[in-house]
Amino acid sequence: MHLITMINPTIKKHPIILLNNKEYELIFLELRMNMDLLTDFDYEQVANELVCEAKALKAVAIKETKDESFYTYLGDHVPKILFERNYFHKLTNGKFDDDPEISSSSSFAKYGTYAKQYERLIKAYNLSPREALLSASWGKFQVMGANMHSNELSIEDILYEISRSKKSFNYIKRLFIKK
Repeated sequence: MHLITMINPTIKKHPIILLNNKEYELIFLELRMNMDLLTDFDYEQVANELVCEAKALKAVAIKETKDESFYTYLGDHVPKILFERNYFHKLTNGKFDDDPEISSSSSFAKYGTYAKQYERLIKAYNLSPREALLSASWGKFQVMGANMHSNELSIEDILYEISRSKKSFNYIKRLFIKK
C-alpha cells in the first residue's frame, strides 16, 4: 500500500491535488481553512526579532514565490514548493537514482510547474517519506525542509503548521531564519 493513495472524498482533513487524472490526499499537510494574509505589522514584528528591515523580508518573499505562499490546485491550497532531487539523492545515498526525476546528484536547470513539484514529491514520498519532505523547499520564503528541524517539532509537525495559514508561517520563519 502506498503512503499517499487515491482517496475516497468523505471526511476531508488534508489537501487533495490532481496528478495524472488521479486525486491524491497529501497526508503530510493539513487542509488550509484560514485564508489570513500577512500584514505589514506581521513583517515588522518578524523584522524586529531578526534585526533586519521588513522590506528585506518582503523582497525575499517576492523573489522566491512572487509573494504568494500557497498554490491552488483542485480548489485546495497547498504550500508552494520546489522539490530538490539533489537533496533527495544525498539524503537517500543515491538509492533511487534510477529515477532522475526525483533523485540525482545534480539540481534541475528548470523546475517546471508547482504541479510537477508535487508529482515529484509524492513519488519520492512513497519511497522514503521523511527524506522526501526534507528535500523540498516550502512556502513563501522557500525554507528548505532539511533546514527545518527543532527539538520540539518533527518535519511533519512543521509542515502541518506551514500548511494551516500564512500567519503560522511567521513562527516557523522566525525559528529557522534565526539559525
